[in-house]
Amino acid sequence: MVVFVARKKFKLAFTLAEVLITLGIIGIVAAMTMPVLIGRYREKVTVTQLKKVNSVLNQAFIMATEKYGPIENWDLGTTGLADPDGANTLMVRFAEFLNKTKTCRAEQTGCLPDVKYKYLNGEENYNYDKGGVYSRIKLTDGMIISFYMYNNTCSWNMGITKPLQNVCASVWVDINGNKSPNQFGVDFFLFLITKHGIVPMGTQMQTEAYTFDRACKDKSIGSIPGWGANGAGCAAWVIYNENMDYLHCSDLSWESKTKCGK
Repeated sequence: MVVFVARKKFKLAFTLAEVLITLGIIGIVAAMTMPVLIGRYREKVTVTQLKKVNSVLNQAFIMATEKYGPIENWDLGTTGLADPDGANTLMVRFAEFLNKTKTCRAEQTGCLPDVKYKYLNGEENYNYDKGGVYSRIKLTDGMIISFYMYNNTCSWNMGITKPLQNVCASVWVDINGNKSPNQFGVDFFLFLITKHGIVPMGTQMQTEAYTFDRACKDKSIGSIPGWGANGAGCAAWVIYNENMDYLHCSDLSWESKTKCGK
């Protein structure tokens, strides 16, 4: 005898209210997490861009010195600090070996955004396009680099190690050109030009000028007495530690803590 067993079918369905509640929860979670994810992605892009420009500048420096001799013999002006003639010489020498779309001498405008850049803590700093002492180059990838003289004899020392000896000038790099936020330590970074090559500002052994501790980690100040912009000492941290965690925690250290939460 064959016995047939009836099976009750269950229909699974959600009410419109349940669907709307679920979508609302997903939307809230997305709204909370997406800004963090986007911010972290942008930081990774910044790391890549800074490492790239560090390499590009060093290659240009090597080629320029091979063609024109040691940098201290390049006629870097006569007045030393903030000498526009020296800045113009640096611009011309480097521009020859860079992929560029435009150059601006120190006395010209139009190569940097016509805005006041900001310190890392958000305070307004200065309009570098109208400074009169910064020569500039626009690169084909959108970056803008500016040259500023420190010492025309390249005899300034910013640390005890060789790479920080014989500092001549600095390079200021806006990694995304005219786009915002135009802020030190976020999209605007500094490098040193020495007799030995290009060095990102704020290295572990740097003892003078824009050190990491006082010009990047400490965001409680804007203008550093005698030096200007807070946030100017972040480049080395980004390149060598491959993060921008100084934006998220205040207890970082070259010696013991190179990431938040570590």
